[in-house]
Amino acid sequence: MIKLFSKRILAISCLALTTAAHPLTPATPIHTTPKLDDRCTFVLWHRQQDAASYIQLNTILDHANDITIDIASQRLASSYNSYTRIDEEHAFAVTGLLDDSSLTISQFGQEELAFEAGTLRWTSRDAYGKEDSSAIVWCNDSVWEGNGRRRERRLDCAFPCEKITDEEMEVGYGIGQNGGWKEAVLME
Repeated sequence: MIKLFSKRILAISCLALTTAAHPLTPATPIHTTPKLDDRCTFVLWHRQQDAASYIQLNTILDHANDITIDIASQRLASSYNSYTRIDEEHAFAVTGLLDDSSLTISQFGQEELAFEAGTLRWTSRDAYGKEDSSAIVWCNDSVWEGNGRRRERRLDCAFPCEKITDEEMEVGYGIGQNGGWKEAVLME
């Protein structure tokens, strides 16, 4: 269930359970471009072990609404810093974001990831635009670290987020059954 706190931190329920652990890295701003006011940004860790791909997504920063969607805090304590396996048949999705959109991450070929947010689709290899003020979506990836059997990289990504007006919040945008915030769910 989504809960809105006084510091505008958004927590969501997590249905995806994962395995391998990775130390949580403090969130840092990923871009200094002036066009983040209508974007959601996130840091994604992508790990490959043998032929399998795993991802870890801990937070989404919704700059349009000045909130942090905290995905990691809703995981079971035993899987707090865990990765989720993805492949051609299993994608990772965060649904029920404030503008009723979702973010889906899936495997694309052997090394790349595919992203979908609303009607926009892009991969870790290409995006609509570059990391500048005219970009629609982007993912900047670091170089792979590690050896051929086990390696990891960081991706800094962004996609458009819709601004929810104060009037929509006052009339209960996102209010679900029992008066709680609408549920946002992670799905494998």
